[in-house]
Amino acid sequence: MLLFSTIVANAQRHDITEHFTDWYFRKVLFELRIVADSTRIYEDEVANEAVLDVENHNFKYSIQRLDGIEYFRELRTLICPSHHLDSLDLSHNHKLEEVYCQYN
Repeated sequence: MLLFSTIVANAQRHDITEHFTDWYFRKVLFELRIVADSTRIYEDEVANEAVLDVENHNFKYSIQRLDGIEYFRELRTLICPSHHLDSLDLSHNHKLEEVYCQYN
């Protein structure tokens, strides 16, 4: 019965993995324990995060794209310096107050 409940619960979750195009971004979200699996990202895992700190010195990866950031609906602070970001669309992050993305 528990297995069936888990399958039904996962079937109702909104899978947004395809929107996270940068594998390193996915890996960092996993290492931060924001998502349970870097190969499968669900909207409810990221929607309520208020602070996202992916500063490069904390990880051995260099992120090039933050595609999927629009699903962080409650994001107020974004810290992402010292990566290789070539663009950053924050137009859907309406609650964003602080952005620290120097040295990209």
